[in-house]
Amino acid sequence: GVAGGGRDRHLYADFLEEAAVILEKPLLGEAAPIFRESAAAWAQLGRVLLPQEIAPFGEAYDLKMRERQLFHEQGNASTEERLQIRARLRELKDEMERVFPLDEAEVIAHRERIAAQVMAIHDVEVRGIGLLDAALG
Repeated sequence: GVAGGGRDRHLYADFLEEAAVILEKPLLGEAAPIFRESAAAWAQLGRVLLPQEIAPFGEAYDLKMRERQLFHEQGNASTEERLQIRARLRELKDEMERVFPLDEAEVIAHRERIAAQVMAIHDVEVRGIGLLDAALG
């Protein structure tokens, strides 16, 4: 989902550092910071998708982040609050289907920002994969 960016790249970076030592392949460890950079780029994608300056998008982002935090910190004990969050997210979706907060030009600009961030992620991950290929190839 949008919230909680990083797509587990931080965990993967930790794994690469450990694998570099165990397998005696230092290039694996050199790839770790690149995958941490990728984690930051993925997290930024969430903010690009749901920017704070567009009220319903910003609220949706905040709600998704809160839902993720609740689940990680409280697990099933947070079910009721997470259900309330999901209900509010449905309300926001319904509201935006009635009155979308962006005009056509703003939609185009928003899509361009999303595409640019996806390409930034791509570029970082290509670098990381190149190091992995060199380490294992």
